[in-house]
Amino acid sequence: MSSWLTKQKSIIVTYRTDGEYSLAIGFLTKKISDIQHTYRSFLERYRAYVVSERLSAFTDLQQYLRNYLVEKKHHDYTQLSTGSFETYKYDKTDILLLSVIATQSRITLTQLAQQLSLSVTATKNRLQTVRKANVIVAYRALITYHLLGKEYYKVDVIVNEYDIVPGLKEFVQQHPNILFRNITIGGNDFEFDAEFSSQQEFYEMINTIKNLFPEQIRSYTY
Repeated sequence: MSSWLTKQKSIIVTYRTDGEYSLAIGFLTKKISDIQHTYRSFLERYRAYVVSERLSAFTDLQQYLRNYLVEKKHHDYTQLSTGSFETYKYDKTDILLLSVIATQSRITLTQLAQQLSLSVTATKNRLQTVRKANVIVAYRALITYHLLGKEYYKVDVIVNEYDIVPGLKEFVQQHPNILFRNITIGGNDFEFDAEFSSQQEFYEMINTIKNLFPEQIRSYTY
């Protein structure tokens, strides 16, 4: 199954989970029909293993820094958003530029120009254009969190009163272990991702939320 999933062009991430579901699949595509086609093909092969499924669409992904890596005095609460921008009209050269710098972050402008078959000036202009259009919003290192003794948690929260959502948003932005807030259609009232060293740390975070918003958290899953 995993081999088949990784070969699908519209799938960008798959991972095993504990909790309500055993497998999560992430799609990235411009057409909903691509998802429908891929998922139908998946069911044709593996329907016997699917007891229940749930589909939600990510409209925005708000990213926070891994502040647990540094002392509190160095915490940076900057928020990055990767889903709230205008559509950018790109070409094959833009795709090549992005693929190169995604895997060779230390590449020089001259080396990048050579790979793009452009002049240094033209390459610089291309890079500035995609940055200005927020195609590139930041540069981040990919970290193998298991080697840091961390486990990854995706948390879905259902609230009793929606007016506590701004307070929840402020909480997750300030928490050093919380990395993303997921804005979805068809999902839950409030969703976020985090990394913790132990399940005890995770439950301490959940209890903090319950204490900050007494009787306002109807349920949560992770």
